[in-house]
Amino acid sequence: MTILEILKTVIKETGHFELVKDWTNQDYTDNGIYRMMNSANKYLDVNFPMDVYNKTIEFVIKKYVNTLDITPVKFIKGIFIKENNKLLMLSPKLLEYKNNLDISQNGKPAVFIRIDEKTIELFPIPDKNYTLIITGNIYNPDITNPNDETFWSINYPELLIDATKMMIELNLHRNFETKLRYEEHILRQLKVIYNKYCTEEWSGAKETYEKGLLNTK
Repeated sequence: MTILEILKTVIKETGHFELVKDWTNQDYTDNGIYRMMNSANKYLDVNFPMDVYNKTIEFVIKKYVNTLDITPVKFIKGIFIKENNKLLMLSPKLLEYKNNLDISQNGKPAVFIRIDEKTIELFPIPDKNYTLIITGNIYNPDITNPNDETFWSINYPELLIDATKMMIELNLHRNFETKLRYEEHILRQLKVIYNKYCTEEWSGAKETYEKGLLNTK
């Protein structure tokens, strides 16, 4: 199901037509529904005991530019330079490492420093354009339009629908009893899905999402 199909299902079944701009005239512009869906998506992420966001992403770092915005990488497992069909791993360093560097030196980057949640710096400063491969936990950005997708919207849309309904009960109705009923159901289903992936992995089957291999270890 697409994000649009999911939000239409949620709104139709909950009667919260005010969460889009104009339900009657089929204007499904966000008026609060994405906040509920994003909360639901994050709830599913947090409560699922599997790294579904272990992925690989490519960036191009420009000549003489050593600062790179690595959004949406949350946790870095490795950074590599891709060159001549080979991957050369960069070494992670602490911020204090810069104090002992000639920061004007150019060359092939050999180390990286994570400056903040969104930014890394490379040293030496790139002497040409390089392709970087980053592996790690790479999270989907927040849902902001009907063409977006998440692990849950692609693989288990019915769970995203139920989790969104749960967030509506919690945030709009303050109905904790109904919220708990949804939560019990969702947690049971997450356990069933996890057990399914464990069984497939132990049997040698491979399940993938985008470029990331689901790993129960």
